[in-house]
Amino acid sequence: MNQSSASPTRLTILTLAGTVYVVMSPTAVAQPDAHLSSLTSIQNWTIGNPVDGKHAYSIGRRTCNIGDEPLDWIQGPNPTHPVTAPNLYRLQDGRFEQIGRGWVMHHLCALQQGGCGTCQPVGNCCCAGLGPNCSTSNAVDTTGLFGIIGPRSEINVHPGTNQGVHSSPEGPTALRGRVIVEESDVDVGPSSNAMFFAEVQIVTADDAQAADMSLDNDNASYRQALVNQNTFFMGITGDTIRGQAAIHAWPENDPSVTLENIDIPNEGRLILAYKASPNDDGTWHYEYALHNLTSDRAVGLFSIPIPPDVTLTNIGFHDIDAHSGEIHAIEDWPADRNDNTLTWATEPFENDPLANALRWGTLYNFRFDADTPPQPATLNIGLFKPGTPDAVSAIVAAPLPACPAPALANAFQHTAFGDHAFDGYIDPRAESTDGQSLDVGLDAITLVFNTPLENPDGSTLSASAFTLTDSSASAPTITRISTEDNRVVTIRLNETLTVAEWTTVTLNAQTQCDQSPLSGFSIDIGFLPGDVDQNGAVTPVDLFIFRQYLNELSTPPMGVVADYLDTDRNSEVTPIDLFAYRQLINGIKPATRTWAGQQLPPKP
Repeated sequence: MNQSSASPTRLTILTLAGTVYVVMSPTAVAQPDAHLSSLTSIQNWTIGNPVDGKHAYSIGRRTCNIGDEPLDWIQGPNPTHPVTAPNLYRLQDGRFEQIGRGWVMHHLCALQQGGCGTCQPVGNCCCAGLGPNCSTSNAVDTTGLFGIIGPRSEINVHPGTNQGVHSSPEGPTALRGRVIVEESDVDVGPSSNAMFFAEVQIVTADDAQAADMSLDNDNASYRQALVNQNTFFMGITGDTIRGQAAIHAWPENDPSVTLENIDIPNEGRLILAYKASPNDDGTWHYEYALHNLTSDRAVGLFSIPIPPDVTLTNIGFHDIDAHSGEIHAIEDWPADRNDNTLTWATEPFENDPLANALRWGTLYNFRFDADTPPQPATLNIGLFKPGTPDAVSAIVAAPLPACPAPALANAFQHTAFGDHAFDGYIDPRAESTDGQSLDVGLDAITLVFNTPLENPDGSTLSASAFTLTDSSASAPTITRISTEDNRVVTIRLNETLTVAEWTTVTLNAQTQCDQSPLSGFSIDIGFLPGDVDQNGAVTPVDLFIFRQYLNELSTPPMGVVADYLDTDRNSEVTPIDLFAYRQLINGIKPATRTWAGQQLPPKP
């Protein structure tokens, strides 16, 4: 890479202790950046009838260099020449699966075309480089030609290099090396809810070896495809979604899906998407899709924590097979259930370096049904090739124990503190409406548990199971409680929580499922008006944090903004609340006292 003569400015945003800082710093290196700007068309090479029950497709593409330096485009046998890999996916009935994977196209030379900004061409037309903001295109009938496609096993995606020359595909003429799809995977019927997506990913040494290692994270783009249910020809629709792998189409079309990137230190990127959804029979379906974007070390193990008392059914695995003489194995990953985990794994690298690992540009699925709802749990992803680390992890939805250890159930969402109490929460809002009496604060506490509870004698949960104390001489008394499914418990008080004190709610109950006692289970709540940063004292920093929240420069660590900023408690957050907050801390009506400098006693 060449050092840039200019030093363009980059904005770096740092968040420290809830405060956002913007740092101006010069970028050190100008770099190229390969980008699939458009997927132009799809061709079916199995005209008429399928071959061995399969169809073969190729995808037309346009590649841009959106960087500020020329992108090397040196032809083979140079091992740094670019290659592109085509894929096809289907989203149907809540499952996102890869249904086709083609061999890579070895590119010959770069055209200096427009369509990506102001093209700064390198050389004249067909060259060994692609200029900044220039594009080069490949027609759909070219991308499927035998002479320029080779197996993925000859590509090292981490440094972006290849063997210079490539092997030739094998098999039936209409299929070999192209994006091969089982007809059953596209024959979904005219009334199906299935959606199809084409994807192309570029691998080039310039991106992979750039000083900014993230440049190859945007090397895949996708576009929706349409399948003619009579001929199984494919068309395309909508815009090309640039710089994103097709797995992003799942959460884009299903908001209940969670997606996250998992970066392997000093190596490549995996993309995980998952959802947990209730079935009609009271069980839950768990669906996971793992896409290997750029990891040469690949994935060889996928392990989900499963409590021993959870019953699993319909355990499944889906992969996409290598073909056309590709050297990698195609055996499915077997699932192994033990007392605490459900694990899918291929043969270890030491036993078979060509085992069916989840390699780059490929997506595998893992799924099962369970008789309990989800909770956050740590997924373990074992890497196939030796190295450090040998595994990476992520937090996902996984089954609760059938009889879980009781806990407050605030999983998967932030809940407003005005309705739900959490350990250590401090209510920082107004304490009076008239400037004379302390008449504003929490007079009801709602606790949501992850399992139904009952009194120690087995009777229905009642007020006798709860005790209130605080750090002052007296605490509010419980007037009554109400429950929903013996999990959601609302405690009504005769007055608001004692101001500037810790209030402790202690529970003496047991779980319904196994009668495990909860004696001494407690939650602490503080009511200190003005303490926006939740540190137990009202200081000038609270005003600074208030302004940050109000201007959306940072967000609270728990709950919602209104819990911290709705000073006048009118259910709206406006600049007027800042005025009311200043009145509160300065002791101006409707405040009853000056709260600046006040603090809570030590936590019980």
